[in-house]
Amino acid sequence: MARFPLGSQGSLAHTIVIGDVHLHPRRERGVGEDLAALLRASADHHVIFAGDLFELAMCAGVSPAERVEALVSAFPNVFEAMRAPRSVTFVAGNHDAGIAA
Repeated sequence: MARFPLGSQGSLAHTIVIGDVHLHPRRERGVGEDLAALLRASADHHVIFAGDLFELAMCAGVSPAERVEALVSAFPNVFEAMRAPRSVTFVAGNHDAGIAA
């Protein structure tokens, strides 16, 4: 079980929960730019991606590794903003469960 820092009132401190972004290599780049800007502006916050960060249903016939590679190529700014030392938790949703392993 993951442990998160608690604030003075016993609640999760500095946590952002984001869900249903549905990034896909053919998705408009503005979505990725906005997400990357949010991540950079909140670098001291723990981020929980609560399912469907990626839209993989449209990638039939492509391996999970190839899907992730295509996403990193399409949205390098998002993946750069997620790098350590940032604290990130991923929860797989029904559209990105194929890479949850």
